[in-house]
Amino acid sequence: MRDAQQILDDSLALAPADRAGVARELLASLDDPVDADAADTWVSEIEARARDIAGGAVALEDRPKVRARLVARLTRR
Repeated sequence: MRDAQQILDDSLALAPADRAGVARELLASLDDPVDADAADTWVSEIEARARDIAGGAVALEDRPKVRARLVARLTRR
């Protein structure tokens, strides 16, 4: 059986696009399994927020204003 170092050496010899594909698959293999309930909950949350925005229930702020406020808050610390 090949050890991890042999596999790494072989992988590093691949073309860049192939190395990227191997890296992507390896990283994906470290992710926890998808929690279907969590995914459904997020979809519901996103839909509710979109309804609030469309219905005018919440006020949106421009990114530069939010960033300036956050920077000011963080620099006070």
